[in-house]
Amino acid sequence: MAVRMVSQMLFYSGKPERKRRLGRHGVKSLALLRQAAVTLALVTALLGLAAQAWADGVWQPIGKPGIWFVWYAPSFYTGYAPRTQRADNVHVHLGRGNQVRITVVMDDELIDNYPQDLITREDMIAELVQKDIIQLYMNKSWERFQKKLADNGARELASSKQSMDPAEYRRKSLELMSALNPDQVWHIELNAAGLCSGWLERHKGAQPADMGDKLALVNDIIPTRLWHTEMTPELEQALSSALSAQNADGVMPLLTAAAGKLYPVQDGRIDVWEYTTIYPAGTHDSYTTVDGNRIPNYPVTGVWPLVPRDYGKNQSKSQLGMVDYLSKNPGYGFITMLPYQHAGSYYYNAFHNDGVRVPVGKSFIPPEWKNVKTEREGKQAGQFWVCSRGPVSHGCTRLPSDLMGEFRNILPSVASKAEGLPTFRNNPAYFDVYDIDGDGTPEVMGIKYYMAYRCAGDRDPVEIRVENTREAYYPWLYGKGVFEWNQDGSISFPKVRDGHFVGRKAVAGKTYENLKLFEPDYHGGDKLQFYLLKPDNFESAAGFEFNRELRNVGWGYNPDRKKLFLQ
Repeated sequence: MAVRMVSQMLFYSGKPERKRRLGRHGVKSLALLRQAAVTLALVTALLGLAAQAWADGVWQPIGKPGIWFVWYAPSFYTGYAPRTQRADNVHVHLGRGNQVRITVVMDDELIDNYPQDLITREDMIAELVQKDIIQLYMNKSWERFQKKLADNGARELASSKQSMDPAEYRRKSLELMSALNPDQVWHIELNAAGLCSGWLERHKGAQPADMGDKLALVNDIIPTRLWHTEMTPELEQALSSALSAQNADGVMPLLTAAAGKLYPVQDGRIDVWEYTTIYPAGTHDSYTTVDGNRIPNYPVTGVWPLVPRDYGKNQSKSQLGMVDYLSKNPGYGFITMLPYQHAGSYYYNAFHNDGVRVPVGKSFIPPEWKNVKTEREGKQAGQFWVCSRGPVSHGCTRLPSDLMGEFRNILPSVASKAEGLPTFRNNPAYFDVYDIDGDGTPEVMGIKYYMAYRCAGDRDPVEIRVENTREAYYPWLYGKGVFEWNQDGSISFPKVRDGHFVGRKAVAGKTYENLKLFEPDYHGGDKLQFYLLKPDNFESAAGFEFNRELRNVGWGYNPDRKKLFLQ
């Protein structure tokens, strides 16, 4: 094995976020190295703390919304999201409320390989640790990952695949996935005749005036689940026949054409499983006014496919040309960035991690969050990664650091397969309306996450935008009078409009009345494990190749063991 590099134990001096444009990939890195031990982030047990009154301008110490760390180091994903090796069954959607929904329509191959995917990742990390390729630092998310797999019998299930009845194995795989990903795995069962008769009842006699009208009719054959943006000859013909149909049978060709391989019709039914996860998102540092309410703004709207980054500053050609880009700027945490817009020169807009650290000495940090120690070394964790769900970036979409790693894990191992994956970005006035469980009643997508802060230019966060309680946060996020509090504590929207997409343009969609807010728990904060690379500096070209290759490990992929320093 290669000699351990002393330079691996160096870290950046100063505050690198302060001298670069964090909303763009091609930012200027301040890599002045200074000798000191790189230690790792802690994810402490803050769950379940009771809400309490707190001073104005100071967050309440509720839950565990982020990741504490000493300084920047690389990391790997320690969550349980399923990986698809097909990008065409992934839907990515930004809607009003500053959240990104990712829905994967899972085929049998993905479900059948889910246990093996978990064990493949576990075995690879175990080998890297055992062979002294990586050294785990600061937090112990890796140990929790291993324990949870053991407690749920993941290895035993994976080893029984060849001996178990295929249908039973698939059922147990889904049980495992559901246990490891609560509120994220959904069985969607739809009656084809019911879909067709419902469509005919809603649209009989419709006379679409343009392509937008036609697309709305096509996509409404499975309400909230289809996102065709162009009319093909097949769809044109099927729609024309459906509009003149006298019964549900005459609409069935439209359902077949529009649903395609994503929602196949078999024996008069659509029977699929979906994985849907929702992340809080930081968007452009600006506001817009809608119906008299000031809400977060999304200047980059419409359909934006993921693109490879072909330009960069201080990057060799070997580190460009891929969609799973890793920035040399430490503020991005050496975590995958997924570009969707070239913004000129070496700048790109992308999905990326929190983007800025929050020093725990800030005045708005509660005392409970200022004295967190690292789990492995017991050292003071002076930095805090927390996503601002609100205006904060220059044009990128910021996600929590560990969930950005999860986003990458969901996509195909070979990143080039994700190039061109469309991401749907609503106009800021329009909601992401989705029938999450397929029961015929759509909901407004949201998430139980209430953190928002303001940065001074490119500097550290300087103050909170709103108290981090549900009662204070929602009027700030959605606007007053937009929603109603129900007696059971839930939230309803008397009237909302969703977003539709024509070509690559975001447009106004359908109007709904009296929709509930779907609010899953926040599942971030403990899904990454920090490490140090032993054979080489993790910021070298080889270190970046290692980082990227490690994120590819999973079912259906043969890892390059040379890039992983295993041969």
